Amino acid sequence: MKRNRTIDIFRGIIMIIMALDHASFFVINTHFYEGFDFFTPYPDHLAFFTRWITHLCAPGFFFTLGYGAYKNYLKSTHQKYKMIVRSFFLLFLQLTLINYIWQNELRFFGVITALSISLLLLTLIMPLLKKFGLLLGISMILISQYAIQSPLFLESEHLLTRLFLVPGVYQENFILYAVLPWFGLACIGAYFSSKPSIPYLKLSSLSALIFICVQFTVLKKPLTIIEGLSIIKYPPSIAFLTITMSINFLLMYLIEQVKDLRLMKFIMTYGKSPLLFYILHLYLYAGIGRFHSSQSYMYLYISWFVGILILYYPCHFGYNIKKKYL
Repeated sequence: MKRNRTIDIFRGIIMIIMALDHASFFVINTHFYEGFDFFTPYPDHLAFFTRWITHLCAPGFFFTLGYGAYKNYLKSTHQKYKMIVRSFFLLFLQLTLINYIWQNELRFFGVITALSISLLLLTLIMPLLKKFGLLLGISMILISQYAIQSPLFLESEHLLTRLFLVPGVYQENFILYAVLPWFGLACIGAYFSSKPSIPYLKLSSLSALIFICVQFTVLKKPLTIIEGLSIIKYPPSIAFLTITMSINFLLMYLIEQVKDLRLMKFIMTYGKSPLLFYILHLYLYAGIGRFHSSQSYMYLYISWFVGILILYYPCHFGYNIKKKYL
């Protein structure tokens, strides 16, 4: 089955944007937390927008995870077992190479953990997603919104509650990405993957409308730019998912309109090797930060850009190896 050009280019764009957030952590020792329990304050507009643009990445990853998983499922029965193996391999990477580079005293469960569990669950329920993927996805997102307001779940001391619904510290574990809402977004991606085409522009408009209704009619007060665009990521609020996916759908629509692929081939390389890029970029920016750290956003953006260029050929080589042998 032919690869989807739009999805590969889109995934490449969000991989590049994601690298900015992680470069910020390693190079200028700055990272923000937008949780249901507290927000890290933003010192200025540059810091806010540098962080805010990277919010597009996680929703994009999970939507494309569902999209790609369903396409692979259609190829052959053998693909189902490959996806199961891949999900456990992702979890192994989280607990080894990825945890090591973050140097967290706690056992860290980040985005790769949620991706691995979501891929495993997708594989198990794949036959249902063509008809019920949209309903399942929306239901899981709504359940997660209820959970962070319910004492029953907030006060729970069960690991699965933390892993699937309420992120935070639990014993020796730091769970950043509660799985259920992100898995819901992956289900929605699989649902649209089963359709002949995706109405990107309509979905973008609908998502933007929902965001406006949720964010501005519920708050009902004059807002600064930062207040109006501040959205909860951990776990993702409805406002977070709708505004980020509105922009993501718009990006995918614009990508579909591009006829000249010369520039896009560069970006597509990162989208075809997302896991290799993810591992390499963490170690690269950690190395840059260890060599010289700074509080300058100019230094951050230069380091980020140089890092992207450095990673092009390893990702290009890695994709060729994967295409030939895997």
